[in-house]
Amino acid sequence: MKNFCCSQSEKTVINILTKQPDMPETANAKEWEINYENLINSFLAEQSVSNPVLKDVDISFSFYEYLPMKENGGSVYFGYLYEISPDLDDGIYDMMILDDRILFSEMAFMESDLVEVYFYHRLPSIEIFHPLSEYVKKEELSFNDERTLRDGIYEGTIYGLPYEFDFNVLYYDDQNVDSNNMIKNMKDMTWDDLLTSIKSSTPNTQSIGLGDDNNLLDLLMEYASSRYQLTKEYDPLYYEIFYNKTGEEFFSSFYNFMINYTNGDVNESIRITLDDAFADFKEKESMFFKGKASHCNIIRSEMANTNSTFSYTLPPKYKTSVIEKFLAVNTNSKLDKNLLAEVALALTSKQAQLLRANKFGAIPTFDLTKKDSIPEIKTYCTNQPYICDIIEKMDRVYIKDILKNEKSSPFVEIESFLPRMIRSYLTNNDIDQVVFAFKNIFTLLTDDLGIFKILSYIIIIAFSLFFLIIIFLIYKHKEHPYLKVVSPIFCIMIIIGTTMNMYKHLQYLPPYSIFMAKFWFIFETVTTNLIYVPMFAVTYRIYRIFKTNLFMTNTLDNKRLFIGISSIILIVIAYRAYIVSIVSFYYLPFGSLRFTRFPEAIYSGGGTLDNLYIIYLYGIFIALLFMMINTGRISKKFGDISYIFVIFILNIGDFIVSRLLEKLSHINYPRYFFLIMLFNCLVSFFCIYLLIGSRLLLILMFPEYINVNSIIKSSDLKDFIPLTSSKKYNKLLKKFKENLPLSFKSKKSSSNDKLSYISKPYNVSSSSNKSYAIYTSANSGLNFGLNSGLNSANSGLNSTNSGLNLSNSKLNSGFKNSNNDSLFQTQNNISSMTNSLNHNRMPPNSQYSDLSTSPRSIINPSSFNDNNSSPNYNFAIQFLNKKYNGYNQEFNPNYVNSDYNFLNYNRFNNSERNN
Repeated sequence: MKNFCCSQSEKTVINILTKQPDMPETANAKEWEINYENLINSFLAEQSVSNPVLKDVDISFSFYEYLPMKENGGSVYFGYLYEISPDLDDGIYDMMILDDRILFSEMAFMESDLVEVYFYHRLPSIEIFHPLSEYVKKEELSFNDERTLRDGIYEGTIYGLPYEFDFNVLYYDDQNVDSNNMIKNMKDMTWDDLLTSIKSSTPNTQSIGLGDDNNLLDLLMEYASSRYQLTKEYDPLYYEIFYNKTGEEFFSSFYNFMINYTNGDVNESIRITLDDAFADFKEKESMFFKGKASHCNIIRSEMANTNSTFSYTLPPKYKTSVIEKFLAVNTNSKLDKNLLAEVALALTSKQAQLLRANKFGAIPTFDLTKKDSIPEIKTYCTNQPYICDIIEKMDRVYIKDILKNEKSSPFVEIESFLPRMIRSYLTNNDIDQVVFAFKNIFTLLTDDLGIFKILSYIIIIAFSLFFLIIIFLIYKHKEHPYLKVVSPIFCIMIIIGTTMNMYKHLQYLPPYSIFMAKFWFIFETVTTNLIYVPMFAVTYRIYRIFKTNLFMTNTLDNKRLFIGISSIILIVIAYRAYIVSIVSFYYLPFGSLRFTRFPEAIYSGGGTLDNLYIIYLYGIFIALLFMMINTGRISKKFGDISYIFVIFILNIGDFIVSRLLEKLSHINYPRYFFLIMLFNCLVSFFCIYLLIGSRLLLILMFPEYINVNSIIKSSDLKDFIPLTSSKKYNKLLKKFKENLPLSFKSKKSSSNDKLSYISKPYNVSSSSNKSYAIYTSANSGLNFGLNSGLNSANSGLNSTNSGLNLSNSKLNSGFKNSNNDSLFQTQNNISSMTNSLNHNRMPPNSQYSDLSTSPRSIINPSSFNDNNSSPNYNFAIQFLNKKYNGYNQEFNPNYVNSDYNFLNYNRFNNSERNN
């Protein structure tokens, strides 16, 4: 970096980028550029007397050849920005003179990815240009027009110093009587009125230079402003005139105006340069020349060689498009920023602006209301009274303001594409195309859905209410084994997350705000974690149940898992809330001005924090996948576990919904939106069915089959996992029918048939063991199976209908309810459930309390006789007395160890053999 306090021979060269004059042929651009650079350097040399910092500074201007129109019809404006962006990033230019249609042109609530993709910055105006507020106070710039000064400031920080001002005028031959008559009424005329007056005066084709994108937009907006009030103060929805029924009338009128103004040669006019248009005016082939006020000196020099004199006036209704120019400092410059700030202040000072106005006809950015208090402004208005007069009279048209609302595309995108669309319309007269283009500027694809928006809300709310009913039923039957095995509380959490997942697509509907973007960000975090984390817990629990022989089962407690996953979810939500507090949210619609724009909110600045969250989600997903694969392999013996597909289906459904919402045609889009929301609701319904639906239906269809007050260990829960296979589902129902209460079965059925499905621990039909009528089923927490056993004297199980009286050597077994019409069910394979003994009786208020409370009362003693004769209970007592005579208390029949299972026939047979 060069030091700006250096020797005379080592001057600091500051490179400034700007556009060449927009009338390069008429102005003799090369000569003009040399004179301009020499004038600026001379001025700085003079200023260095009072400001030594400027003493060894040399200014070198780079004038960009800003051609009016590319040969292929592409945007010159876009090409200019695309070409200079790398040079600014590399610090080749230290400063830049740019107008208001470039500075902050990317700033919009709804941003465009065009900026970052092609210009390598999301917000180049504040990322490329250096903030100047630390070098200059706003009060020092108070001599500038207030609006111009404000347009160089973003969020209170100065990025551009007011440099020059300009506006559109109509030049005319002041010796032409017809022209003078028109000028007198110009304030009250519209462009159509002016055209009528011109046609009545001359049949010549009127030339107008519209090859420059800015000039074309200026004419269109000035034409519209002369017909309508395009201000928010007059009508907050003023922009709708461009695409409602009035819009069709407006564009038809503009098309007819252009055809008549150019005598049908509109294709030529939309491509000619200002130099060509001025040449026609000079040859008196065109009554008016539409140019800039700053062209006055150039035109005066050219007209001096003719016998004609000229003057200029404001356009019809005095509506004129204005251009503000600013001087900005490049952040990437290698030079000292203090030096650059000093030079920038010098070049935008009152003295510098006054000098350029006198030498080159530039229009200063002065606040003319202060001409009596600021000598430089008073001097300018004394020398240029006519310009000061029309500046005070004109009705300024700010193009960026007209083409902007809270949902509009950024101006850089508008300027890049809209002029081409207007030219296409003027060539092909395709009014639908241009109306669509303007509608797409101001609206989003999801803005106007009409009745289908209401229907979408209704369908989502209806499904939500239905899901709430499902949650209620799950909670009501949470102790049921076929629900308990999949952890009802976690299923409820998953259903809540799935329900919320239906709502997240409503974020694409208005209203749009940064607050709403942050809200939906947290909402999606809650939704995702309410699905993923509880699903992980459910899968983990089932996985552990299948692995019960390898793992301790006390960690399967729902309460512990619930506390764990709730803590995880809260921690993740807090983590994401922290991200919200430090990142920058903004809307970046999917699509562009040429098609449709679909609103999407994203954020920048998350970096590593966001990556950690993604790793966390991938970790859960991989763990789920691992457990699903292993559980799926084991579950082939027990049935399908379709719940594992819920996450996959939801993710695929979300992907399909998002892509359809983004890419479907705007034609009939409201109807499409409703159908997509319906599809999303059905996907959620299907996922909930896979998760819990078949189990819940089974419980609702057969509520009387299962006693929910018993206790089942985890090793038994694996038998309640499968349900979904239709073959196995039907088999299960068949098993239920086989296990129906005796009153439901045929009275002709033999007692042997009633227990034929029970897997016996040993041969109970043998003559040696036929009196042993004491069986115990697995300790099923859901009382699903045969419950029998022996009770000690201290913990006997008594029933009003049945009981076991060991002291009287009598075994009474009976089972009936008040209606005498039901029995408890028996598990299909009792040998797999012989690990525990049930010592609990049902509470009086149980929904099954009308049944016999004796778990042994379901045994039909007659089934133990080969000849179906009456049972001999005394023999059983003799057998027991013989069997346990001489044993210690532990093996006494009046003592029952709660950890000992009398159906452990291996031990029993060993004892038999020992005896």
